[in-house]
Amino acid sequence: MHLNIINLELQGKGKTIIEMISAVNAFISKLQLMVGQLKRKDLKDFPSLKAMIPQLNHDTYEAKLSNILEQFEMRFYDCSKLANIASFMSYPFSCKNHEELATDYIRYTSQSYSI
Repeated sequence: MHLNIINLELQGKGKTIIEMISAVNAFISKLQLMVGQLKRKDLKDFPSLKAMIPQLNHDTYEAKLSNILEQFEMRFYDCSKLANIASFMSYPFSCKNHEELATDYIRYTSQSYSI
């Protein structure tokens, strides 16, 4: 269900890069939370798994979610590079380190245009 939601949030006309990066970051945070809950064997957000407690292997589900998280972070790695720039575009007066932002921008544009 969560994958369907992020899929729909990334589709459609009129989406800005800032909205898309926010959606990706929110989904990554949600996956990290879920992995942490499974590590602690906290099933309050997993009602279907809670019903299977007698035969439940937490490690299996934790490994599957960790794999999804790794794949997602790998596929959206470029979004993480743009996060500082997108944050600056949204809130230009809240930027505390302009040199770091400039360095990120230069690094990203130089990689984008390298042959």
